[in-house]
Amino acid sequence: MACRRGDRAKFIGCHVGPSAIRGCSKDCCPYPDTPQALITNERYDYLDSSQFKWDDPVFAPNRDPTQPSYIFRPCRNPYRPKYVCLDCRKSFKLTWVGGKEYRRMAGFAQPWECRPARDSKEMIEVGRNRQRLSWNAFASIQAEYNAKKADGTLTEEDKREAKRCDADLWWIPLDRLRCPGCGKDGIPVGPTFKAPKMDDDKGWVQVRKMLDEGEEFSYCVTVEEENEAKLEAGRFLARQKNADRWEVEKRRRAEALKMG
Repeated sequence: MACRRGDRAKFIGCHVGPSAIRGCSKDCCPYPDTPQALITNERYDYLDSSQFKWDDPVFAPNRDPTQPSYIFRPCRNPYRPKYVCLDCRKSFKLTWVGGKEYRRMAGFAQPWECRPARDSKEMIEVGRNRQRLSWNAFASIQAEYNAKKADGTLTEEDKREAKRCDADLWWIPLDRLRCPGCGKDGIPVGPTFKAPKMDDDKGWVQVRKMLDEGEEFSYCVTVEEENEAKLEAGRFLARQKNADRWEVEKRRRAEALKMG
């Protein structure tokens, strides 16, 4: 995990964003899965002022101003999404289906998408069709597809023809995951969400209230929490500095008593 609860007490945050899967076999992580690489690339030490360089717009030109300053890029391999059904009072997760490929664009609120895996016969055929086309021919097909889609004249036949050579058109949005109990759309929640017991009426009322107020149950801190962490880190350093001075003073007094 990119974020660990115990790190908060040590004034350590992450600059990846949502929780990340490390050490996977998909080679999507941009750095080695070693302790030093994780510390260097995922950790943000509020006690080290040199790390505040992430506030510089040069490092984060497209950063969302509502997000903490250290989140300068989206997580490259986010956690498996979790959903909750308030009527059935249960949480459930998206199940990976064999032969499918999944992705999600940057941002918690963005829907997941799926398509046949890259080594599936469908994608292999699309790749072969694409290789037979020149770049100009492929660009012409894309332009015609987008134009018809924009003016509302796109037909199913047009879609099939464009999908024969364009793998991006195979992505299907998973806007909501249906509850396995009642079949209704689930509500997306973050990895820190823990469903109350089914008979805990007050707990579920509180969950509904928090969701209505925009709570995402994410590990990631808010801007306000980040600012408070910086202030508390400054207070901690000040106390530590004074403590060091007092230790020096105690040793000086002890030496003075010995001399006397």
